[in-house]
Amino acid sequence: MRQIKDKHLSIVLRGDFNPKIFQPYWFCMNELLGKEETEAANVQLIHEDVLHFSLDWLDIQVLRDRFTVRLLQNGYEEALRDLVLGTFKLLNHTPSRVMGVNKGVHFMVDSLDEWHSLGHKLAPKEGIWDCVLRKPGTLNVLIEGQRTDGFEGCIRVKVEPSQRHHPGVFVEVNDHFVGKGGEKVPAITPMMEILSSQWDNCVERSNRIIRRIMEIK
Repeated sequence: MRQIKDKHLSIVLRGDFNPKIFQPYWFCMNELLGKEETEAANVQLIHEDVLHFSLDWLDIQVLRDRFTVRLLQNGYEEALRDLVLGTFKLLNHTPSRVMGVNKGVHFMVDSLDEWHSLGHKLAPKEGIWDCVLRKPGTLNVLIEGQRTDGFEGCIRVKVEPSQRHHPGVFVEVNDHFVGKGGEKVPAITPMMEILSSQWDNCVERSNRIIRRIMEIK
């Protein structure tokens, strides 16, 4: 049984943001985070163009055009979602273009032979690359599929050698949503409705795709 060594989960929003708003005390003042954890926050940067701070379980980075929250500990998945929902319930006039729910894992394989075999099955070399390259190897594979749930956007899956574990593989699923009518909608509320209604589906879909990659022999 292949073993997952590391995993991450993040929510990324594209739009127009004011980074300086998203300081730890703002979350505390609005009862989105507790007083003790915000006082212990590791604030790395507060600037009009970028904000970055982290808690034990959460990392937040905000640029003018991007809002990213990333989970640092297992067991807080719903808290991550609820923090984003609560934040933009208050800031519901924030323009938003797109949203991604991203899950990635690093997993180990049993041998270098298995590692190479998985790469060859995802990107066959015989008769394609080995006639024009010497010892071709898979650096990464990016596959995009259409959505089947009625929303605009796509599902993207990236597979590449793990940079943390060897012999290991990194798989990331980007559940990508685009607001109806184009890449910029008047406010973020439609994206939050998608996040609320589709969260479980996004997580289950990512888990299913990752399991399928892990089962390749």
